[in-house]
Amino acid sequence: MKKITLPILSFLFIALSIQAQEVPSAFKYQTVIRDAAGEILGNQAVRIGIDINQNNTPIYSEDHEVTTNAYGLVSLEIGRGIIVGGVWENIDWSFPTSLRILLDPTGGNNLEVIGSSELLSVPYALQAGNAGGSSSWSEEGDNISNNNSGNVGIGTTTPDRKLSVSTNAATDGVMTVNNESAEGFAGTYFNSEGGLKGYVGYVGSGNWVEPNSFQLGGFNSDIKFLTTNQYATAPMTISNANQSVGIGTNAPDRKLSVSTNAAADGVMTVNNESAEGFAGTYFNSEGGLKGYVGYVGSGNWVEPNSFQLGGFNSDIKFLTTNQYATAPM
Repeated sequence: MKKITLPILSFLFIALSIQAQEVPSAFKYQTVIRDAAGEILGNQAVRIGIDINQNNTPIYSEDHEVTTNAYGLVSLEIGRGIIVGGVWENIDWSFPTSLRILLDPTGGNNLEVIGSSELLSVPYALQAGNAGGSSSWSEEGDNISNNNSGNVGIGTTTPDRKLSVSTNAATDGVMTVNNESAEGFAGTYFNSEGGLKGYVGYVGSGNWVEPNSFQLGGFNSDIKFLTTNQYATAPMTISNANQSVGIGTNAPDRKLSVSTNAAADGVMTVNNESAEGFAGTYFNSEGGLKGYVGYVGSGNWVEPNSFQLGGFNSDIKFLTTNQYATAPM
């Protein structure tokens, strides 16, 4: 059998390959395998052993069953081999670390040490992965999660919430929510106390209520519009010069259309919790008040405690059909 050697100078480390999980998973390593005469061993199945040593003691070992290419080159991902001993996630990369290479050119288990080399440049991402004792990221199947007790910032070093996304781009938004499926939901769900409370986003053509529309929806919760914060008292307006607003209808025929199909209920409730107040609607035209309808409470009103239809500097007319009606009522 030919004697196989792997000179230290033939070691070739290439770019780190880091995956976001509790501890980075691996780094890449390439080398060319030659025999004692320096001849390349091409297209040959071999077994390579990897020992990671600290204080001249192996703290982690793994094997790789690989086949060289036509040029004798093998490529390994150290950290993803057949584990022989130790725990990859427990390696403290802040200590001086060396790499020992073993080889069986027949692909068997008769591994012999053929070289070693100190890791003069610690894989920085590996060291960062267990800085402080553990990583803030963990991987479970296809999912990745953050177990950091503080906040996470994207585009900011001072996140003020569990996730803060920031940009200083004058011509772009902060975040994009995308669903490649035309039937899907491109938006965000909001949960509280273990249950879904609301959502906002674009609803596609699938089995949704009111598909193909951008929606703000609540699940067993009210929707409230506040202008400043939860303590806001300033008024808020919905203004659109060209379109109308529908409540209970997606085809409003006036600036505000309120609709229902409830057989045993009304369409709208006007409520004033103050016994002295006015529970009703004012009607303005040409910048001035022209009339009102509603219940007048016990305050400083004309004819208090009564339901009223009143005009301000305008006549009150009752018509049976519409503004063109002439039939008596």
